[in-house]
Amino acid sequence: MAELKRRGIIFDFDDTLVYFHEQFLLAEQAFIATMKELALYDDDLLISLGNQDIINIRKAGYLAAKCFPLAITQTYENYCRKYCRLPKAQELSMLSQLGWQPYLKQPREMEGAQQLIEHLRSLEYSDRLLILYTQGEAEIQQKRIVSCAFTSKFDIIKIVGEKNDANLQALLMDNNLQPSLTWYIGNSLRADINPAIRAGLKAVHIRKNGWSYEEEEPYGFYYSISHLDQFADLLKKEEV
Repeated sequence: MAELKRRGIIFDFDDTLVYFHEQFLLAEQAFIATMKELALYDDDLLISLGNQDIINIRKAGYLAAKCFPLAITQTYENYCRKYCRLPKAQELSMLSQLGWQPYLKQPREMEGAQQLIEHLRSLEYSDRLLILYTQGEAEIQQKRIVSCAFTSKFDIIKIVGEKNDANLQALLMDNNLQPSLTWYIGNSLRADINPAIRAGLKAVHIRKNGWSYEEEEPYGFYYSISHLDQFADLLKKEEV
């Protein structure tokens, strides 16, 4: 007799359960301030940085952690050429360290994250497999995840280099999850919502200001919430 498929609830990590994009904004502001001090600034600086970051991601084939700090140093070098001055090793080192800061800082938990995970660990939802699914460099993400107290409440923690259809399908198959009975909560239309929709999951988009690279036309129907605590009400309403 075939094993019955399980119910699941899959959570994205960055900018769903913890703030992450804000750390890049802080790094960008520090980069602007430094470049102004070096007299290497114009109004196109952030556009140039963003374009270089996307070029690096496409070359790497995934959201490699090195892409952002590399984009910062490359933009600095480009602006040195633009303003006819030689790059300095000390400045390159300082700017590279600045670019790594978003990955090294303690992530700030999203409001309501602890309470929601505790709620989903209650007897009422004891038949659900609770999964944390995140992308990035395994060592970096593991350290960031361990620093968050609620992560011990997850049954499965899965780190992948890239969130795509194949990796999501593997996650479902490895854990015997029934797509139509499984929820997926994330902030990125590109990396979270569209793969979830294509896999037949119940996709929930948490609306947060984020990186324009993560924006994409939705593949189909999805739920939308603005705060994590709204998911508990959505779950109760839709599974009556």
